[in-house]
Amino acid sequence: MIGAGLYGIEHGLTLPPEFKGNGYLAKDVPRMPRALYEAIAELERSEAAVEILGQDVVDHYLNAARVEQETYDSMVHPWDRERYLERG
Repeated sequence: MIGAGLYGIEHGLTLPPEFKGNGYLAKDVPRMPRALYEAIAELERSEAAVEILGQDVVDHYLNAARVEQETYDSMVHPWDRERYLERG
C-alpha cells in the first residue's frame, strides 16, 4: 500500500471520490476482478505493479497464480457434478 501511495504521488495521480459499498456489485465504478483469471489478466497489464514491486516479484506472483488457476481448472467441482448430473 505504501508503494501504491508513493506511485500515485510520483505520477501525479488523483484519487477518485471515496466509494462505500460492495465493489463486486457496484455499477458506476471500475469493477474488481471476480475470479483469479481476471486478477491474473489485470496483473499482467499492470505497469504500476512492475514499478512498485519489480519484475521478478510480479513474475513470481503471476506464476503462482497461473499454477493455482491451472489446478482449479483441472478439477471437477461439486457444483459441476450436481448441475450436470441432474441433466443426464
